[in-house]
Amino acid sequence: MYEIKAEDFCKNKLDGIVYPITLVKFLLNRSKILRLKEVKNYDLFDIKPEDCSDCQSISRPDQSMCRIHTSIQRIQEAERIVKDLDSGMYFVKNEIFYPVQSGITFVAYCPHTKLMRGPITCNKVRIFTSFFTSRIDTSQFENKVKKEFSSDKLTEHQIQCWFNEEFYIVLLPNGTYSYSDFVLKPTR
Repeated sequence: MYEIKAEDFCKNKLDGIVYPITLVKFLLNRSKILRLKEVKNYDLFDIKPEDCSDCQSISRPDQSMCRIHTSIQRIQEAERIVKDLDSGMYFVKNEIFYPVQSGITFVAYCPHTKLMRGPITCNKVRIFTSFFTSRIDTSQFENKVKKEFSSDKLTEHQIQCWFNEEFYIVLLPNGTYSYSDFVLKPTR
């Protein structure tokens, strides 16, 4: 077992297509994300951006869509995506996604850690948001895969990633192909 720096892995092995903290949060929440993508009774997010009250309420000029529509747009416009060979999940930037059935896509996205407020808790470290949508064309996913990796192999090693100005997060392998343990290590 050795330590892998998520930033180096994402830059050198995945060509920067996926953000390091997204990879780390996937590994940290892998079993939960894989269970969620198997849900059979789900609410479908199918609102068009022009009909979305959240999109309409955004008054900041640097952001024209709500976070869910931003994820949908990133996935639709991605020319290069990454695939985990073990789970079948796809990745681009902060988004983790998987076509669950014809025309329906499961999406999870990881909010940036700098958006975290208040004391750091286990739940805040692990947080991600997920939804199902039919607003994504899944037919070209495989053609857009430019890099692949094995999450099973990654789970055999400690993974370190910048978390915020104060801490690195270090994932600790537990032998189950799913990280359940982590520590925060001071950056200084």
